[in-house]
Amino acid sequence: MMKSLKLKTKVILWTTVMMIGLFVSYNILQYFVMNSWMIHYEEQSVENKMIAIQNLYGNQKLSSQFIKENKSFIHSINEKSETIRILDENGESIIAVSEEELLQVPSHSVQNGHFELIKTGDDRLLVYREPLNGTNFAVEIIRNMEIFDNLLAQFGLVMFLSGIGAVFLSLVGALFISKQIVRPIQDISQTLTRI
Repeated sequence: MMKSLKLKTKVILWTTVMMIGLFVSYNILQYFVMNSWMIHYEEQSVENKMIAIQNLYGNQKLSSQFIKENKSFIHSINEKSETIRILDENGESIIAVSEEELLQVPSHSVQNGHFELIKTGDDRLLVYREPLNGTNFAVEIIRNMEIFDNLLAQFGLVMFLSGIGAVFLSLVGALFISKQIVRPIQDISQTLTRI
């Protein structure tokens, strides 16, 4: 089928397909890099908060009562779309602080700090758990990634719309390039026909 097409049409098709392929692969790469950067940024922020909590309870003799009495510090560092919980050795919540709705995820016993990305409904939750200064207590920070997901969705929409524009521009560019390439060949062909 491609053999039956005129040279000009082939140049337009190949140039357009190549431009679209480059644009799509670049945007996909950019999307994943942006997503990775956002998650890394959130992880850094949560780790810094965990260090502050560990420092507060660092040199104290910990008990459920002491943790409850020092709840005000947890309130002061808690952000919107975030829940901070301190769990006892049975995984039961001693305190849970949240600016909005309480973000609930199943609790787990932890030996060392680790991140987990959980999907619940439409939301992605970044969960960080770490034992509290080598005790049986554990700290759990749950952050809703809704703001970043909305930003990524907007970014994806902009990429889609710019992709449509890129298709149009690549067609226009391909027409221009094909005229530049085909014109000398047509001139040669006309000259040969005259000869």
